Amino acid sequence: MSNEGRATGFPKTQSLKNIKKNNKVCIIGFAPSWNLAPFKDIEGVDFWGINELYIYLNQIQVPINKFSAWFEIHDIKNSPSKQAPRHQNFLKTLEIPLITQQYWPEYPTSIEYPRKEIKKMTNRNFILDENHSGFSDYSNQISWMIALAIYLKYKEIMVYGVDMAQTSEYAFQRASCQFFIGLAAGKGIKLKIPKSCELLKAGCDYGFQSDNSGRFDAKKRIEGHNQALQQLRIKQAEIKYYQHRLDEELIKKLAVLDAQIDEAENEIRRIEAGNLANNSVLDFLKSMPTNPQEAYGKRDSIVKQTQTLFDTNVNNIKAIKSRVIELKKKKDNVLKDTAINKTLLDDEYDINKGGAHELKGHIKAHEHSLNNNLV
Repeated sequence: MSNEGRATGFPKTQSLKNIKKNNKVCIIGFAPSWNLAPFKDIEGVDFWGINELYIYLNQIQVPINKFSAWFEIHDIKNSPSKQAPRHQNFLKTLEIPLITQQYWPEYPTSIEYPRKEIKKMTNRNFILDENHSGFSDYSNQISWMIALAIYLKYKEIMVYGVDMAQTSEYAFQRASCQFFIGLAAGKGIKLKIPKSCELLKAGCDYGFQSDNSGRFDAKKRIEGHNQALQQLRIKQAEIKYYQHRLDEELIKKLAVLDAQIDEAENEIRRIEAGNLANNSVLDFLKSMPTNPQEAYGKRDSIVKQTQTLFDTNVNNIKAIKSRVIELKKKKDNVLKDTAINKTLLDDEYDINKGGAHELKGHIKAHEHSLNNNLV
């Protein structure tokens, strides 16, 4: 898409010239080494930032306008991860060149990345078999940036905050990045990478400095750690099973206890209803005339029987209420015991999880040792 004649931003014919102001360029990513970049030399170096790096720059009080260009190669209009209001506002109000897939009017300083030109430059002397059309491993934004630095004929390229460790999620991007670093070196471009960065590092010269005994020990440790890790995972699965069984048993016990409590409370309500009726009978009988004598005798007998039944019911209610109290105590104890057991299982699970995390760290360290001591 042509950028010619637009009112704001940078004309396409001048865009790349606006980016290059010095012979040195510093490409900065997100890995920990980003803050080792030579910011004190910012006036003599073209600094290129990426994505949301501006969030970190506040820590060292480096203003964005000190950068020569900002890169956002992702689809900034459609990529869900790029739709955060803060990021969109940053891109739309940026006052320095913004290198994107194409020019968008919503992003006034956006400049289309010269993708075709870069691929043509890369493939000029790159020959593969008949099933391939040339180099195609552009697997990360840093690779595009290094390629552009080569294209713009920088004499020195610095790369900070781009570790791409072998065991990290970015490991698959490492080969592409190293290819373009090698391409730059082959063209006589000076390169600078911080010591902590893992790009282009094997730890030793293959064959001359390889430590076979050390590799054997590292492999044995990794094997042992993996076995221990597997045991921890089995234990964690058992804990999850026991937790599930606890939940199932708790549901069953509570169902039985709740049914018994409901039955007892229903019995209390039934007896209380009977006593209410008995009270009515007693009140009626007591209001009857005492003559003749025969009627009085019958009335007295009925009153006595009814009173006895009433007293019996009162005692039964007391007994049932006591049983309800005991059932509720039992229910509380079941809940407490289950909670204690679940807490113990949770604690054991967390301990195992911590142990697994520690083992993974050891495995990663030994794998890093193997990767940096190739044989």
